[in-house]
Amino acid sequence: MRVGLNLGIDAEPFIIGMDGRNATTGPIQLAAPVIGPLLSVEGDVSTQAATRRPVKLRDNGCSGVIQPGQSCAISLALPPDLGAGRYMIDVMLPGVGGGQSTRTIPIHVRASPWLAGLVIAIGVALGALVTDWRTAARPVTGRRIEAASLRENARKLAGASAQPSVQARARELVRDLRAADADIIAGKDIAALLADRQQRFEILHRCERLLNAAAAPQGETENIFRPPARRLTATLDAVDWKAEDIDAAGRALAAELAGFQRLHDAAAAYNAVALRLSAGVARCRKSQAIQKDWRDAADLRERAFGEMTGTPPAGTTEVARRAAELEAATAKLAGQAGAIGDAALEELQAAIAEKLAASKPAASARTALEDMARQAKVLAAAPQGAQAKLDAAVALWADFDRLSPALETAEAAVAGPAIPKILPDDSGLRYEWEMETFQPAVGASAAALQRSLRRWNWITSLVTLAGIAAVGVLVLWVPNTAWGTVQDVILALLGGAGTRLAIGTLAAPGAPQA
Repeated sequence: MRVGLNLGIDAEPFIIGMDGRNATTGPIQLAAPVIGPLLSVEGDVSTQAATRRPVKLRDNGCSGVIQPGQSCAISLALPPDLGAGRYMIDVMLPGVGGGQSTRTIPIHVRASPWLAGLVIAIGVALGALVTDWRTAARPVTGRRIEAASLRENARKLAGASAQPSVQARARELVRDLRAADADIIAGKDIAALLADRQQRFEILHRCERLLNAAAAPQGETENIFRPPARRLTATLDAVDWKAEDIDAAGRALAAELAGFQRLHDAAAAYNAVALRLSAGVARCRKSQAIQKDWRDAADLRERAFGEMTGTPPAGTTEVARRAAELEAATAKLAGQAGAIGDAALEELQAAIAEKLAASKPAASARTALEDMARQAKVLAAAPQGAQAKLDAAVALWADFDRLSPALETAEAAVAGPAIPKILPDDSGLRYEWEMETFQPAVGASAAALQRSLRRWNWITSLVTLAGIAAVGVLVLWVPNTAWGTVQDVILALLGGAGTRLAIGTLAAPGAPQA
């Protein structure tokens, strides 16, 4: 027996209809159809489909006797969870008296075309996303990041700067870059704008450092850089941004700042020389040349850290000019130590001769004066160093000053026992503190140095206070057996205040006060 099958697909999903026809010349009687397993086909490999339900026979028109040439139909219900793919199933129509007809039915299942269209549309959108990101959005984002980084740096500068002009310009820069962010999104080319704003930020950052450095000096040096700092601030505050003017003012201030250390060192060198020579200069008032050089150097030192006015000569700076002049004056003054010593000794001999001629001192006082005159004469002819001769001359003058009051009352005074010297003048015993006593170890931090400074300020202040109090008691209280009146109290207050104000005063003109 041979049964022919034709495959048809109904409108209802997952229903397969098949037609059979009796192609023999006699009637045949068919048994119930036999349905094989549903197989999933992947290339040449077939496996049983994983479905929750089996394939079921839905309608069977091919049962009983089928006459010659008669057709019949059967339909199969596929599992509803059958996914898209390629499948196959074997259908067999057996005869009651024997024989059978078997066909392998291929089944192709696919999803809705609407779903396919949607997936394709999503793919197009994803492709456009990738393309647009790579060709347009990523470069835009990169430029926005550049602008945002610059904007954040400008905002930090505006918040941290202590200079109002820099703050205002930095805030203006923030506003410009916020507007530039919108222009970048709009597709405008702002490469030139970003480069200009980056340059402005760098100029502002440099100006902020320069203005801070100009404001850093304290004490007598605090006003030296005020004029060039004002010029730089004025260029920043101008209505229009002029990078050339700002840059020129910044370079001028930077050049002046660069020479500050040299000027500071020159002032320190002058202070040291003036401290060594001041006592000797005070003893040679008749030497006009020495006094003129002393006044000129002192005047330069006095004006060293004053406000800079005018325009310095081309190729130099005002700070460099001041430093050079002060260095030259200091060097000239230092080279006069020998001349100052000789002049001081000459005037000392003249003063001793005048005292001997104008008064009638006691024998002991006359002997002391004559001995002092011989020492001055020997010292003037001695080939020793200039500074040593100057120091010796100052020491002789001090001895002369101590002896002078006694000469005025020598006739009425009663000679008393001489006070012997405990140590000779050339004794090696000195009460000197090593510099390391006052200093933390090398490489100490700024905080450690500040603590050391505060500690020694307290120590020296307490020592000074104790000394002033002790001297005041000896001078004001000891000789006054009725001390304690309002006048006594006021005198003690004024005496203590005056003594403290006088401590540390240098004889050098222009030297800092304690």
